[in-house]
Amino acid sequence: MRALAGIGLVMMLALPVAAQPYDDPAVAVCEFILLGGKPAPEHYQRTGAAVSGLQVTIDYTYEVLNVEPKPRQSFCNFKVNDDGTFSPEVEIRSPESDKCGARIEEISSQPGLADLPEDEKAQLRSELERCSAVLRRQSERGMSIMADIVLPLETMGLFSIAQENTQLRAQ
Repeated sequence: MRALAGIGLVMMLALPVAAQPYDDPAVAVCEFILLGGKPAPEHYQRTGAAVSGLQVTIDYTYEVLNVEPKPRQSFCNFKVNDDGTFSPEVEIRSPESDKCGARIEEISSQPGLADLPEDEKAQLRSELERCSAVLRRQSERGMSIMADIVLPLETMGLFSIAQENTQLRAQ
C-alpha cells in the first residue's frame, strides 16, 4: 500500500501543473498598475484573478473608512509587441466606465433629442454629466499610470512579458 502511495506521489509531482492566474506575471503587472505602483495597503484584498486572451481581470475588496468592503473588479488589457512579448495597454477599464461609455454612445445616436420633453432632457443631461465625470477620472488615471508606471518600466525593459511565462494569448 505504501508503495502505491509513493508511486502516486511521484506521478503527481511529475505531472506539469498549470500556472494559476495569480502566478502569472500579467496578473502581477495588472495589480501593480491597479495599486498605482505602490505596495498593497492593508485594506486592499485581492479575491481573484483571471487571464483570458489579452485581458487580465482582478477581483478585489477595498475597505474605506471602516465601511463594509464592497467587491470590485478591474481589467487590464495587454498588447502583443513586435517581438511577440506582451505589454500592458494604458487603458484601465472598469465596469462603470464601460457602462458609461456605452450609454453615452446610445444617447448620442438617438434621433430627435431636441424634441424630447424638458424633464427627459434634464434626466439625460444629469446622466451624461455623471458619466462624463466617471470617464474623466478614468482618463486622468490612465494618463497618470502612463507617466508614473508604464513608461518608466517599459524604458527599463520590465514590462514586456515573454509568451512562455504567461497565460496571455493573442486572439
